[in-house]
Amino acid sequence: MVISTGVAFTPPSEATDAAKVGNCLLQKCQVQLAKCLGDVNCLQNLVCLQKCNGQPDEQACQIRCEAVRR
Repeated sequence: MVISTGVAFTPPSEATDAAKVGNCLLQKCQVQLAKCLGDVNCLQNLVCLQKCNGQPDEQACQIRCEAVRR
């Protein structure tokens, strides 16, 4: 997992496994996750990304989430 501006990005091979992503965030990115949860824009993006899990256009959905945040 790579951290950029307080947001965690998971390699595509692992991004589709929500449990792995969640465990990684809780184990390795507690500070960044706490900062994200305290920031409205980051939190909205996180919620959006979670809604993309399992969607047929999951990667495109994730890109749209990030684009809307900017």
